[in-house]
Amino acid sequence: MKIGYSRISSGHQYGGEKTQIAFLQSQGVEKIYTDTASGKKRDRTGLDEMLRNLRAGDEIITKSIDRIARSLRDLLDIIEQIRTKKCFITIVEQNISTKNDNGITELLIGILGSIASWEISMQRKRCDAGIARRKAEGKKFGRPRKTNASQDQLLLDGWRAGKSWSELAKSFGISKQSVYRRLLPYIREERSVAA
Repeated sequence: MKIGYSRISSGHQYGGEKTQIAFLQSQGVEKIYTDTASGKKRDRTGLDEMLRNLRAGDEIITKSIDRIARSLRDLLDIIEQIRTKKCFITIVEQNISTKNDNGITELLIGILGSIASWEISMQRKRCDAGIARRKAEGKKFGRPRKTNASQDQLLLDGWRAGKSWSELAKSFGISKQSVYRRLLPYIREERSVAA
């Protein structure tokens, strides 16, 4: 049986999943397993189910090597599980198939798996460098604050006047937790001065 495997990293890549599925259908697969997870993660429901359900002679079709795994160790482990069940894998974009296993196939899998691992480490380094640069520039990360300094002062004044957190939250259009986060430094300071 021809089995397809598709993986996208996040739900935001829905078009990518549709494209992969259409591609696999064009390859004549009879069943498709899908995952929405990072290729760095080894525990993937669709992949694990596919590997459990393999029967001798099945052929797995996937679009590219990075759909299966992004680390060489995981790639080799998955291919070994497929071989152990006397099945094959065809990676279409790289024109690799373990059906006609020879030394070249193994060499190509090793090289391309190493490149995928290297690519992940380079992405991580670029991301870390970008974060460090943005921090050095004084940029803030995360969601923008819903209140500014003058609004925080109004929150504090309202709290000192006896308004409840719920009332303050409602009047500023923020959650009670946000009111708490804004007021906590002032409350701590006032308590430490009083003690």
